Amino acid sequence: MHRSGPARPGRGFTLVELLVVIAIIGILIALLLPAVQAAREAARRSQCSNNLRQIAMACLNFENARKGLPPHRIADCWGTWAAIILPYCEQSSVVTQWDLRKRYFQQTPQALRQNLPFYFCPTRRGPPAVFSNDSRTANVAFPETPGGLTDYAASSGNVYTNYNGAIVECIRNVPPTILLNEQTGAKENDTGANSTPQTIVTQWVPRIRLADIRDGTSNTIIVGEKHIRATNQAGRNEDRSVFNGDIELGAVSRLGGVAVNADGSLNAASMRPLAKHANDGFQPAQIFGSYHPGICQFGFVDGSVRAVRTDVDILSLNRIVVRNDGQAVELP
Repeated sequence: MHRSGPARPGRGFTLVELLVVIAIIGILIALLLPAVQAAREAARRSQCSNNLRQIAMACLNFENARKGLPPHRIADCWGTWAAIILPYCEQSSVVTQWDLRKRYFQQTPQALRQNLPFYFCPTRRGPPAVFSNDSRTANVAFPETPGGLTDYAASSGNVYTNYNGAIVECIRNVPPTILLNEQTGAKENDTGANSTPQTIVTQWVPRIRLADIRDGTSNTIIVGEKHIRATNQAGRNEDRSVFNGDIELGAVSRLGGVAVNADGSLNAASMRPLAKHANDGFQPAQIFGSYHPGICQFGFVDGSVRAVRTDVDILSLNRIVVRNDGQAVELP
């Protein structure tokens, strides 16, 4: 009769085999992680594109209602495009908190502390806390008032004083004693400089109409990602409140391209290229830039959104930020 012996224990992993398995898993993770990160960035970039499209379409809806594109600000210290377009992008409940006849620092804290998700690029950040030290630089007697931020800025052309972008100031040189009424309008060359104190400027209208976009609505930028250095987020320098019309260049609008001198040469002092990386220090409060690798996204006047390479040549950039130079360009 056959007698069975004691059962032999099963063979386990040796240390070498275990290390091999761990190494294989590590290699697989190393191979898959970039793909996962790339997929996440693609999703964030798509969301950023949708945000820009929503802003650009709101500008078109405003144009349809008011027969002109929204100004980057009505006048010194009054409402900016970020507040003006809110009724046209399904944010009516938010805009009811605003009184566009009042200056920035006269608004309620509830109005100023708006951090709307579609005003932020998810690659850079989400809606952060408001900036709590938005002091007026031109006159320190004005109160310091906190205000909401954004990662997007209107395009004001290639040189600020040229007013040759799609989004420009509505009324120039308005003294602080002047009141505004948003219902009617001022013509393009009107100025408040000679107005008497407490006069109500009863007429302001958008200065730029679609007919003024002579290079074509699909060839002209209206809004883009603004360059904000990683070390200067949350209200420092180039990241001040987009609702503050007093700090128009940097907070509200940006520049791109280069002015051309009368002799046809480029004006080197006016060059505003795209930021090359997140901490590019060249004119950080005046240029466009993003956190997306190698590209910066823009909304165009026709509502489309396109990515522009950060190494785009300065003249090509110039042709898409200026609305009427007769130099439309096809971007790669």
